[in-house]
Amino acid sequence: MVAEKYVDMRMRFQSGLADGGEMKKPRLAVTTRTLEGLIRLSTAHAKLKLRKDEVLPEDVHEAYRLMMAAREEEVPTAPRAAGDDAAPGPDLGGDDDMGPGGPKRGKKRPRDEAAAAGIEDEAISAGRVTALTGLTGRVFARLQTQQMSRAELLEGVNAGLSDGEQPFDDEEFDAGLGVMENRNKIFQTEEGEVILVG
Repeated sequence: MVAEKYVDMRMRFQSGLADGGEMKKPRLAVTTRTLEGLIRLSTAHAKLKLRKDEVLPEDVHEAYRLMMAAREEEVPTAPRAAGDDAAPGPDLGGDDDMGPGGPKRGKKRPRDEAAAAGIEDEAISAGRVTALTGLTGRVFARLQTQQMSRAELLEGVNAGLSDGEQPFDDEEFDAGLGVMENRNKIFQTEEGEVILVG
């Protein structure tokens, strides 16, 4: 399956053909590094699902989906196994995904940002999310830790703002953490701890 997905990516990006057969300018080269990345992402997804000794086709499809989203391309839905009546989980995509069966979106952003747009519209702007993401990374780096309390992080983020920048209030901070969690930048525990991912 890894070879099949790699060949598909090479055909998409290096032949200059789009799905409908019309010519399209190739965007990024698909090289052996891409193949190695697909293998690493597949293995990482399997480990995330606590499978140390085997990588399943669903892991390969998720790695492929991530690579396609990173290239801002539409992602085909996962193939279903024969007799599989259960709807795929959120990590596999589905009919509501950006694949051929799902609705087309005019955005050039990956699906996770589109899902987070509702939060950004109400409580936090895209610019503030970007600022919060950068400040959060600096706080974790400065304290040389991978985990801290939400209150400690909020204090560190607000301390890192430039003069004249408005501090994050609780509502905006929570909304920003939600967006960052959707983007797999952080993980929040039920105890109020924030864990840096990656």
